[in-house]
Amino acid sequence: TEFSSNLGQNRDLFEAVNTMSRAVLVVDQNGHVLTANARAAKIIEANDGISVDHLGCLRTASQDGTKRLHAILEGSHSPKTNGNFAFGGVCLLKRPSGRRPLQLLASPLSEKPRLGRNRLTLVFLSDPEEPVNVRESILRELFELTPAEAAVASRLATGESVEQICEGLTITANTCRTHLKRIYAKTQTSRQGELVNLILTSVASLPEPY
Repeated sequence: TEFSSNLGQNRDLFEAVNTMSRAVLVVDQNGHVLTANARAAKIIEANDGISVDHLGCLRTASQDGTKRLHAILEGSHSPKTNGNFAFGGVCLLKRPSGRRPLQLLASPLSEKPRLGRNRLTLVFLSDPEEPVNVRESILRELFELTPAEAAVASRLATGESVEQICEGLTITANTCRTHLKRIYAKTQTSRQGELVNLILTSVASLPEPY
């Protein structure tokens, strides 16, 4: 599916959206999709929880879900009492396939538009079924890890146990523990949970651009 944009003055913005590593769309106040990057387009084309109707507007797998989605999009531009614009909202999108629901976050793209201009909203989509990918090359650069240490750290962050890491990398438990000890020192962490949280919130866990 290709999403077009006729907003020439925002061409740079749309080009920027298309380079984002997260699944992102830009929609107007009616839920009409103006642009979507490759990751978002892939989710929409799967037609499993969210899709685009014949008018080019976002819809969910149910009528009630679609109403709620459009209420969130409309609410993303509702002013607070102090005059600032409210956070758009989040919701889960149930999937006919039975897979875990998609996650959606909507946020106003800008402040209140001038008269006659569209109110644009950024829509972020997340698929919890997508495997976590930690880039070892970035871990090496961020924390000055060796290739072996980065391999252990990335596997730990994606949910593997020490036993699975040893089997996957063909190393002994003692070697793995040695690597972990050095990783803790270099990342200034002391526990597996702390290390995993650090890695998953780092830029090493950002998806690679399509």
